[in-house]
Amino acid sequence: MKKIWDAAGVSLRWYEHMGEFIKLDPVEFAYSYMTRTGRVNHAEVRRRDPSLAGAYERLHPEVTGS
Repeated sequence: MKKIWDAAGVSLRWYEHMGEFIKLDPVEFAYSYMTRTGRVNHAEVRRRDPSLAGAYERLHPEVTGS
């Protein structure tokens, strides 16, 4: 249960700062949203949405080995 509460708290803080995130380009915004709690890593993004992971990797080539 603690993991769920912790993730919810982190997610809430992401929403509280959404005004900053909304300024990002769409790929950065979507990636930030998917990884906001820290429970979804790059490999999981790649599994769930390969096109988003690929677009993010083109912007951040250093994460391709993650």
